[in-house]
Amino acid sequence: MVFAHRNLPTPPPPPRTTPHPRARVRVPRDRRTCPLCRKRCASPAVVRTSGWVFCHTCAVDEIRRRGKCPVTLAPATDDDVVRLFSE
Repeated sequence: MVFAHRNLPTPPPPPRTTPHPRARVRVPRDRRTCPLCRKRCASPAVVRTSGWVFCHTCAVDEIRRRGKCPVTLAPATDDDVVRLFSE
């Protein structure tokens, strides 16, 4: 069986989970901005338990200290931080 390669559009990302009302960080309007350092994400990474994107270093440091996503307060470990790659 032969499948033809088609240029299909990239599907949209899944919706992020709702911020917890007692989260210690404010969510920036620009999704490219890290909620922790407030700069454009350097080496972006997603926290799998929440779907929020941070700088990889920011996410790992925060999760090692507190054991949860800083936006949703969902439990997380180092293994839940996944680097994102872009062209």
